[in-house]
Amino acid sequence: MQLPDIYLTMEPTGPAQWNTITFGPLFHQQMSASGGGGQSGSTVRVAQHGTRAVLVNDVDVSIEFGMDAAAIQNQALLDWVKPANFAYDNARPFYIDLFYRGSLVDRVVAVWIDEYRGALPLPYSITADGGVQGAVPSWHVSRRSYLLVRLIDQLRGAVEFDRYFGLSGLKLDGA
Repeated sequence: MQLPDIYLTMEPTGPAQWNTITFGPLFHQQMSASGGGGQSGSTVRVAQHGTRAVLVNDVDVSIEFGMDAAAIQNQALLDWVKPANFAYDNARPFYIDLFYRGSLVDRVVAVWIDEYRGALPLPYSITADGGVQGAVPSWHVSRRSYLLVRLIDQLRGAVEFDRYFGLSGLKLDGA
């Protein structure tokens, strides 16, 4: 199966077609170590997603989401959040990982907004005038990231994705 086929399989689904697991270890941890010098030893940090969902009619397809992505604090987040009227101190990036047969096949960075009440895809900017300093960019998200984050919002039991997307000023690309 190719990546576009996986997204086509997922697109018409909703929460009823997914088995969601929200407790216990999910076995896809991110580990990092720091220190290691002298008597202080080293510190090992382990991060993992908070939720895993498996497509009921095709268990080869699963998604995990919720792992903090604060380490990727990039300029796009800073530049988009304020004009979109979301408080930066409440906007938290996180990963959504798409798995096929247990292998990571795609990763989307999304942003918790409004104190975790909603999630939106992290956008990229396009400036129509070729990047002239001071030009106002338009913010875009791919169709894939849009569909994946919308599904995540539904799996969480939220119904605010469409409203937040409308307030965000984001534009949906065709791909």
